[in-house]
Amino acid sequence: MIQNIRDLAREVGIPDCFEGDFGKAVGLYVYKNTECGCVFESLDDGVRFAGYAEGADADCPDHYLKYPFDADEFWSELYVADYEGIDMWHEWNDGEWGESEHDERSMRL
Repeated sequence: MIQNIRDLAREVGIPDCFEGDFGKAVGLYVYKNTECGCVFESLDDGVRFAGYAEGADADCPDHYLKYPFDADEFWSELYVADYEGIDMWHEWNDGEWGESEHDERSMRL
């Protein structure tokens, strides 16, 4: 069960001996390991993240998880957020950039 940001950091592979800001470290992990570069924010009572679609004049929906939450719930919601960002990118950019591989959507996790 994820009770706080340090637990979530541990879940994504950040070691306990890390001495920096756990929220920023998890945010960097989320950004670098999702295809769309999901945005992430650590809150006092949980976390917020959303897909990102460069070139879109719209925002992807926010996903909030309030502590405590299950690790599987985090991974599932993060997958959905990443997919939403990828999907929105294609909606806004395929006409300008040509057709893309829609069925190749997957996080790099």
